[in-house]
Amino acid sequence: MKPCYLNENQYNKLLELSRLYRRQADRCAKAKAYLAACVMIGAALESDLMAFCHCYSNEIPADIIPQQKGKPKHLLKWSLAELLRVAKKCGWLPAKLQLDEGWDQHSAEIGDWAEVVRQFRNLVHPSWYVSAFPNQRVTKKRSELCDDVLDTAQDHLLAKLYKFLEAAVLKPKKGRTKASIRSGFR
Repeated sequence: MKPCYLNENQYNKLLELSRLYRRQADRCAKAKAYLAACVMIGAALESDLMAFCHCYSNEIPADIIPQQKGKPKHLLKWSLAELLRVAKKCGWLPAKLQLDEGWDQHSAEIGDWAEVVRQFRNLVHPSWYVSAFPNQRVTKKRSELCDDVLDTAQDHLLAKLYKFLEAAVLKPKKGRTKASIRSGFR
């Protein structure tokens, strides 16, 4: 089995989960449970990226597919960090910053901001919260930031999908031109 392959049920479940996580994030934010909202936003981003990796598996170079014990990991076992690394290297979520360099919000691109969502999502782990976010709390403003990043990341992914669909629909077939397709004539 290919490492990026999902069966139809798995793929459909990921899309369903993305919507569920998004609804849950909205409910959490309305209830002022901002940490929970960030965790759900991170889960929605993770499911979106898994589905996208499945759809565009042919664009993922073999050398960046996550490994486990020297073998490619199956897509459903990829972490959010691994999914983001693939999305950034494939150019689906452009990034300028390196994880180990200082944060510059003016230079940051959507792939960099997606890493911020990952870090907030990781606050669900007590050890991460204590070491990375001591004496702080997740506020409404931070939850809204994560929500905005998810919207923008989804827009980037959808733009690629729309370009593919447009090219597929407008691709001239024998005896058809782009103009005839647009006008509905054959």
